[in-house]
Amino acid sequence: MDYFTNLEQLNILHVKVHLRKALEELDMTLRKLALERTYFVSGGCIGSMLRNEAPNDYDVYFITEKAGKVVANVYTNDLSYKNEVEEVNENYRGSLNLPDGRLITENAITLKTKVQLITKHYGSPDQIRKTFDFVHCLPWYYPGLDKLYISKQQYDLCMAKKLLVNNIDSVTSHRKNKFFDKGWSWL
Repeated sequence: MDYFTNLEQLNILHVKVHLRKALEELDMTLRKLALERTYFVSGGCIGSMLRNEAPNDYDVYFITEKAGKVVANVYTNDLSYKNEVEEVNENYRGSLNLPDGRLITENAITLKTKVQLITKHYGSPDQIRKTFDFVHCLPWYYPGLDKLYISKQQYDLCMAKKLLVNNIDSVTSHRKNKFFDKGWSWL
């Protein structure tokens, strides 16, 4: 069994602190809506933070479809929340659902805080993460327990910027090139 060194454990703790801060606004919204924090964060943001790099975004997945749809509806239709949604920039690829320039697609709603509410998939971390292309994207944070779930292999891949396939059906040339352009290589 592989163990984390004290320095690695400190690095993981740093990521948890950063995630708590990044999710504050979303948690306030959930409290206002009287919804539990039945979501988790997963994807490349955790690896970025482990390497002390700024994440592009924080992918938030809702465990229950009901909670995800309530939150999506609020950010899409409630004027008091709509201003929290990121505005589209010309570099964004994808189709937009709202004509007012807000970054809402068929897959996600991106908030100004870089929190990206995934609206295409709902389910448990095990269900959702099966669809992820690369192993370094598999670590996940559950704010309900303030726990970051990461294996030593996932940690090492994130730190070394090494690609290992998790789901071959999800690997696209766009995703491979995205990582190669950022200095990643195959394991």
